[in-house]
Amino acid sequence: MSNPAEVEIQRLHQIIRNLTGLIYNLTGLHVFSFQEVDKATDSFHEQRRIGTGGFGSVYRCILEVQDKLETMAVKRLSLESIQGKKEFANEIKLLCQLKHRNIMTLSGLVSDAKQPCIITPFYIRGSLQHALRPDRTAQLGFTGMDRVGACLDVANGIVYLHSRNPPIWHLDLKRKSF
Repeated sequence: MSNPAEVEIQRLHQIIRNLTGLIYNLTGLHVFSFQEVDKATDSFHEQRRIGTGGFGSVYRCILEVQDKLETMAVKRLSLESIQGKKEFANEIKLLCQLKHRNIMTLSGLVSDAKQPCIITPFYIRGSLQHALRPDRTAQLGFTGMDRVGACLDVANGIVYLHSRNPPIWHLDLKRKSF
């Protein structure tokens, strides 16, 4: 006979599996296990970290998405997060709703971790700040018109956010965010 605590744990695991399937069916998002992401980031190794923000750190890794290996960015919520779990959940909700060519897309999430993660495509050219530096534009093959185009793309994304009903105000605009 099973221990009541084990039965309850099994019941909770089944609820999580059901919710995971529901999330995928409703949003098309891939729900990764913490073990998959932990392995892909080499246990969130420092060498995999590509940035740090108010929520925590972002790591570069390769994950299987829809039967293809993709380079992804994993944003992991820090226990010491300034912005907190509520804002992190709000970011997930917003990224699920937003569909615009100049707005980052959400590819997946980790739902079974004490420190939740969101998974987005990794953009090889990095941030706008990085791409528009004079020493980098030559490396990337950017012309002056490419630089103007990149700035216009950012502006179009911001207009999209502001034109929604209700409007979405980014509140943290900085070059390295784009």
